[in-house]
Amino acid sequence: NFWEELLDGHLMPSFDPRRSQTNDVVRQAIIPSSRVGRGGRALVDIWEKEPVLPDNMVTHHWTNSFANLVAAMLADALQEPTYAPLAEKLCSRSGCHALRRRLEETNRIDATYWVCAVSVNQHASICGGYGPEPPEGTPQWTLWDEKRHDSVTQQRFRLCNCEEPKRLSHRDATCELNKFDDMIRFLSQRVTTFEHLLVVDQHFDVLYRAWCVAEIVEGNALGIPAKIKVYSQNAVDCNYDRLSLLDVRQCSASSQEDKDFILQKIGNIQAFNLKLQQLVFSSEGLFSDWVDGKERSRLVGRIWRRSACHSRFLRGHSCSSSEEDLPSDSSGVSTSEASESSELSESGQ
Repeated sequence: NFWEELLDGHLMPSFDPRRSQTNDVVRQAIIPSSRVGRGGRALVDIWEKEPVLPDNMVTHHWTNSFANLVAAMLADALQEPTYAPLAEKLCSRSGCHALRRRLEETNRIDATYWVCAVSVNQHASICGGYGPEPPEGTPQWTLWDEKRHDSVTQQRFRLCNCEEPKRLSHRDATCELNKFDDMIRFLSQRVTTFEHLLVVDQHFDVLYRAWCVAEIVEGNALGIPAKIKVYSQNAVDCNYDRLSLLDVRQCSASSQEDKDFILQKIGNIQAFNLKLQQLVFSSEGLFSDWVDGKERSRLVGRIWRRSACHSRFLRGHSCSSSEEDLPSDSSGVSTSEASESSELSESGQ
């Protein structure tokens, strides 16, 4: 229903179904729609008369298009492998009606998802500002400035003037922005079918956001079943290879305070990175349905060598570069990578 209101143009005049980002929709539709008197609430508290426990927790990032976010949830509900075709259907009234009919026919119209944009009270956090301004001229300032403007019209967002108390500090017990661990633990204990959905954008940027990778690893640690929705097979083919360089220290966050908070909670960064790589590349990992075994073995070998090199460095030994030139077996995987990936798979089991 909310999507169709956006499509009509009344809720957010600048809305472009193919281009508008989630950040645009939060600033220009979700925040105004959830204003209540001099304060505000989470939008779901206005939509729902009674509290609802969701079946799914969604990890995504706000610079992905809002259409992709909605389409990924629809693809999950309808058990579609990719969400690009559904995102295209969402761009027309007839497509929306067809999707609604499918949801009703499959009894999935009431599937429930926890999404931060509507489930967190934006009036108690970001509505009145854009966060601390980084030094002008830095890459951080450029990203901060982009988030102040509509990605379609380039117009600066109007800030909300509500009087809802802002609780942004991670040291504030009433802050809603740092409760992910507690929330998914609470939901997993009360919803027997609870699952974690990762919405992977076209450029895989979600896997380079510190909050997002922390959510992935935490969900796994709690034993919550994880699933992904990708834009297309081509998006996987174009981006999968660079995932071997995943390192939470290189991931971005909305502010340095957020990143410091996340890294402090992680503690052992090396162990966290290896766990993250295992979740991505293992035979039962997030992308196991999208990439064949040979490709996984090649990248696992690279990760294993990097980890071994790091261990030797910590012991005061140098790392040999000759491993990069080792011969490959007939599958195109180096003999070193093949044996190492086998070892890693066994140790992972």
